Amino acid sequence: MTKSKLTWFWKNYSIKMIRLDQFALASMGLIQSQTILKIENYMIVCAPYQLSMRKAVLFVVLNKEEIPFFTRYIGKLAALKLTFQKSLKGIPLKFFVWVTIKQIAPIKGKENMCLIEVDYKNCPESLIAVIGEHITTLQTLDKFYRLYKDKLIPIDHNTSQILKYNNYLECFIGNRKIEAKLLSIAVNLLHILLPGSDPQIKEGFEFKLKLYFKPYRFFVKGKIDKIDKTMNGYLKLIISIQYVPEITDIINSYFSRSQTTPE
Repeated sequence: MTKSKLTWFWKNYSIKMIRLDQFALASMGLIQSQTILKIENYMIVCAPYQLSMRKAVLFVVLNKEEIPFFTRYIGKLAALKLTFQKSLKGIPLKFFVWVTIKQIAPIKGKENMCLIEVDYKNCPESLIAVIGEHITTLQTLDKFYRLYKDKLIPIDHNTSQILKYNNYLECFIGNRKIEAKLLSIAVNLLHILLPGSDPQIKEGFEFKLKLYFKPYRFFVKGKIDKIDKTMNGYLKLIISIQYVPEITDIINSYFSRSQTTPE
């Protein structure tokens, strides 16, 4: 990557924090289990929570005795190891970044769980490139979301193969988990077939769904826009869903692979 591109990334994206959800981990190729914070001779396995070109926020497990012990290192120098599986030669990229420990804070309601915030002393150029490319990907997906909004794809054997859909959908209604059938999908809409009935299921009702695709398995929040009852007692639901980068990425790949123009 050229120096000018890296400079542009730094100027425009250096303070932007990335929440490391499933899509971000896949997009950047970050291997969570290989993140280690070295404080003097102590090696702490971490789970990255947020990342930028200037700092990182990490999940760590510390017991009651360890929390005050490591708190004394606030303001001190440490080393952060990050590993990414993306590489032109197929070899994981490993970064050792000198950091200053900014704070260590227990998470309320989560026993032994803490957040450690660290500031980088400097950011390697390759890390700037990885983060900058991911942010660029998110911005591109925002454009695709606007392009594909309301463009429904009917689910059949052929489209399922192109979408890499595993033909499995779960709805979470209260304490119940119900398997449903996906009839069609857009970046902002789902049409599903739900068995049985429930007094909670009415227009405007909000609930959670989980979709299973080969590249991703993910949750999405949805709100029922319309309900129709079928002759055999099923419910056909039209559901508005929140923006999910995984769905936009899947649908963009579908139109690219199928060479279908969205109507």
